[in-house]
Amino acid sequence: MNTNNVKNIVLILLVALNAALFGLIQWENNRFRLSAAQETAIRELFAANDIEITASIPRSFRPMRGLYVQPFYHDIDHYAALFFPNETPQREYAWNWVALRVGERELRLEGLYIGSYILRYENPIGRSTPAFLERGVEDLYASRALVDKFINSIIPNELQFVFNYAAWDEDSFSFDYRGYYRGYIIRDNSIRIRVAENGIVGATFRFTCIPYGFSNDSREIFSADEALLTVLQDLVSRHRGTAINDDIVSINVVNISFAYVLADGAPAADFITKAIPNYKISIEIDGDPRTLWVDAHTAALSRLSR
Repeated sequence: MNTNNVKNIVLILLVALNAALFGLIQWENNRFRLSAAQETAIRELFAANDIEITASIPRSFRPMRGLYVQPFYHDIDHYAALFFPNETPQREYAWNWVALRVGERELRLEGLYIGSYILRYENPIGRSTPAFLERGVEDLYASRALVDKFINSIIPNELQFVFNYAAWDEDSFSFDYRGYYRGYIIRDNSIRIRVAENGIVGATFRFTCIPYGFSNDSREIFSADEALLTVLQDLVSRHRGTAINDDIVSINVVNISFAYVLADGAPAADFITKAIPNYKISIEIDGDPRTLWVDAHTAALSRLSR
């Protein structure tokens, strides 16, 4: 056979194979991609209910892996040294909590026997710095700097946190931070801190789990417009006849992203569990920030969706 003919046949086969592979890749990408028409439809549906979506809507909904996590070990002596340096706090024990106190300040570790540990810090005196006192609590950047410094002195090396939002309420700021792992929010690790005129007066730390790796298996997830439809149904059911229909409340969807939520609420002390992908949908109701969590596998609101 003429070698030129063989080369031509091979070349044609390679071109055909590449075309087929390209078509397969495009089909696969489009299969898990929200269309422009779908995005327009969900935005118009929200607008018809007087809700604005200013957030970018994720287009891709390719299958996602689970996230392995293990329980975080809480050492009360370590916390005593962090929150009360060079002091010896008094201790009070109960069946499900232990409290450390120095004067009016108190640190309480709750959830000792239910595996959902929460640190609550109360400081009526206020924990501040000269720079903060000079600039004042109404200076968002001064308050944020004070909070960041406080958090960095408390959080363990195994965990990461990122700023979520700040909200002003009459005379104080509330700051919300969320756990973070390789580009994803971890809902069950969170920090909330209240800053008043005299500094940090209250803080809640939820160190629930340590993320350490994704599973090998992937599962298909619902698209973002289906998650948003779940949110719309929840908002309409809770505000029907008052907020939405009468324009008493302005509602705005300000952010949509992927996050991970513990499947069973909290990892038990003796085993490793999985966190599952969720849509984290941030909304503002009359400027008040709220967060809804939608299970990406079922498109249903997660338990404790706030």
